[in-house]
Amino acid sequence: MRRRLASLVAALAVLFGIGVPAAPAAAQNAPYDVLENQALRTMCIDDSIAYGLRLFSCNGMDYQKWYIDASWPNPYTPTFFQNVATERCLDDSVYGLRAFPCNGGVWQIWSPHRWNDGTWQFQNQATGRCLTTDHNGFLTTNTCSSSEWESWYRYS
Repeated sequence: MRRRLASLVAALAVLFGIGVPAAPAAAQNAPYDVLENQALRTMCIDDSIAYGLRLFSCNGMDYQKWYIDASWPNPYTPTFFQNVATERCLDDSVYGLRAFPCNGGVWQIWSPHRWNDGTWQFQNQATGRCLTTDHNGFLTTNTCSSSEWESWYRYS
C-alpha cells in the first residue's frame, strides 16, 4: 500500500510538473549549512549514528552540517538536506520525521520559504508539514504556521 501511495505521489508530481531534484548522489559537491532554530537559539539540527536525528547545542561539527541542493538558498526551488557525517537525508513520511538513507523520493524534498527577518521555513513536499520544534527541543514536523519554532537561521 505504501509503495503504491509513493508511486502515485511521484506520478502526480511528474504529471503536474512539480520540480523534484535528482537523488543526492553527488551531494558532496553541493554547499552545506548548519541550521539553527530561531526560538531555541544555539540549538541546531544534528544527526549521528549514536543519537539519531535531534536538536543539539550548535557546535558546527559534521553531524550538524547538511549538504543542500546546489540551488540553495533560492527560496523557490525545492531542495534536499543530506547530513555530512551520516550521509542520510532529512525525510518526513508516514513514519514521521527521521534521517533516512537518501533515495531522491518526494518524502525527502523540502520547499524553502524565506521570511523577512532572514530565517527560513522548510515544508515537506509529500506531507505538507513544516520542520519545527516544540518547547522541549524535540525536532518534528507539524502543520505550517509563521511560528518562530519553525524558523531556521543559517548558523555561523
